[in-house]
Amino acid sequence: MSKNPLNLNEIFASDLLGTQMNADTLDGLDSDSFMRRDMTTTPTIDNTWDLGTPLLRWKKIYAKEIEVDGSDLFKYIMRTDRDNLPTLTDTWDIGSPSLRFRNIYSQKIYADSLYLRNPNDPNTNISISLNDLTHYLKDDKINEPLYDKVYDLGSNNKKWRNICCYDIYGTTIRATDKFIGDLDGIALKAKYADLAEVYKCDEKLLSGTIVSVTSDEQYDVVSCDSNELIKTTVGVISENPAYLMNKEEKGLPVGLTGKLKVRVIGKISKGDIIIPSGNDGIGVKLIDQPYKSPILIVALESNDDENEKLVMCIVR
Repeated sequence: MSKNPLNLNEIFASDLLGTQMNADTLDGLDSDSFMRRDMTTTPTIDNTWDLGTPLLRWKKIYAKEIEVDGSDLFKYIMRTDRDNLPTLTDTWDIGSPSLRFRNIYSQKIYADSLYLRNPNDPNTNISISLNDLTHYLKDDKINEPLYDKVYDLGSNNKKWRNICCYDIYGTTIRATDKFIGDLDGIALKAKYADLAEVYKCDEKLLSGTIVSVTSDEQYDVVSCDSNELIKTTVGVISENPAYLMNKEEKGLPVGLTGKLKVRVIGKISKGDIIIPSGNDGIGVKLIDQPYKSPILIVALESNDDENEKLVMCIVR
């Protein structure tokens, strides 16, 4: 039999029998590395059939499902279907540590924690919980917090050096060496209207109670419940002081000056001078008795109720 090669344009056959085809034409790869052309396209041996080669690749592969065993590759790639929901929790990433998206635009972000790049070390991140986010100043145009009393300007450990503003509005402003050294501004405004200081007291007194200095060395003030204590009257227990001094002390806030509600008994007219009655720190209208109290309390409203009530007064 002649061994001379035959040149044929096409070969039609049900099967081609042989151990190897032209290795040069197949780029040195064995014929077992290529996909079969029968209808089932199922390899006869596991891990032996390829779809294309490293040099000759298919342009596109359309499939309903692709199953990969023993690989975590696909769990790090964002899905491209319309819902874009992961099949498992905590398995899909958007970008990677080395390949990051430049900007992510979203109306809302839901997360258990956020990681921000450390400005002092670009190779490390800073973990921030959602609770921590409530302590940071918002940067929108309105710059209002979502909830009352949840946003801080600075913290106990990281303080702003200077705060420059025209007005400061607040219910209570406290200044200690832990928070603010000096507070400079054009105007300081508060909702309430009295200056108070915390004094030690041996009992819980009602707001509006007139107090005097006590002779007890363990405490500072006591309810003005006798005529002897009238001459050492210092102020009125404040419910909501506008400015509270000595706040770290254990005791009660005593309003020293400003507008305060005072416990008063008997009919009161606006402009009446209120003096301690010597009974449980309650005030009464000054009529004929001499004025012995070192502080001045003047009623700012009228009240015809003979019983005990709170009356707004000026304390000086």
